[in-house]
Amino acid sequence: MPTNTVISLRERLARLTPARRAGANQPLPVRTGVTAVDQTLGGGLQRGTVHDIAPADPGSQGAATGFTLALASCALASSTLAPSPEHAPGHMLYIQQTFAGHEAGELYAPGLARLGLQPRCITLFRARRTQDVLWAMEEALKCSGLAAVVAELAPNGTGIDLTASRRLVLAAEAGGGIGLLLHQRASMQASAAATRWAITAAPSTDTPSTGAPNIGSTYGGLGAPAFIASLTKNRSGVTGTWRMTWSAHEQTFHNQSVGQSIGTADRDRTPVPVDRAAASGDRPDRAPLRFGAG
Repeated sequence: MPTNTVISLRERLARLTPARRAGANQPLPVRTGVTAVDQTLGGGLQRGTVHDIAPADPGSQGAATGFTLALASCALASSTLAPSPEHAPGHMLYIQQTFAGHEAGELYAPGLARLGLQPRCITLFRARRTQDVLWAMEEALKCSGLAAVVAELAPNGTGIDLTASRRLVLAAEAGGGIGLLLHQRASMQASAAATRWAITAAPSTDTPSTGAPNIGSTYGGLGAPAFIASLTKNRSGVTGTWRMTWSAHEQTFHNQSVGQSIGTADRDRTPVPVDRAAASGDRPDRAPLRFGAG
């Protein structure tokens, strides 16, 4: 298909989308805190629509979940739905398919708190079937009292087709919140989502951009959560890949230094002395099999 035809079709679709009409009362986007990312997204992650998030490889399910929860935390922190100053700044509904919890684990309240999310701000709903998860998400997105709706889908499902994702987008437009679809396995099916992300973990830097020392990383422990986030689809413009560190205290992302490669970060980290098993001497590497009478 010619390039001019593709551009013309995109412009017509943009004019037909209610959230993009001129003069529409659009909610403010969710800013990630990384300038390059927010500029690429046209000011931040758009509310009133749905975004797809998936691990970049089978071993990155935890990273994808952490990145999704961090984005939801950004949405809650910038929400205007707080009933009073002493209350939390928003509420989130987390919908988890039952098998997804068996595969990747359940939400852990102390871990959520370390990520900067107050457990009292989260309502957890579990459903067995994919259809039930999608129904619950669609109904929740219509509710203007929720700052964010997250749905975690199991990898054994049939996925979400274009029609189902379009229903979710229309529901998000009606409610004005943000929908985050967390897939435990990347899907190649067409989707009406505004963006699509592929996430993997990245090593934490010794000194984050906030200026505070990262003691856990310096001494070989756990540092601030860091991600390699690849924006593989963007209806607002171009795509890209960034290394982002999450600050639970500030409820925002920071850009990792592009001058420090992953290999350099690992090489410069202070080693931690540990006891090692002595090398085998005159004994065989593997004990022989012995069959007893009992």
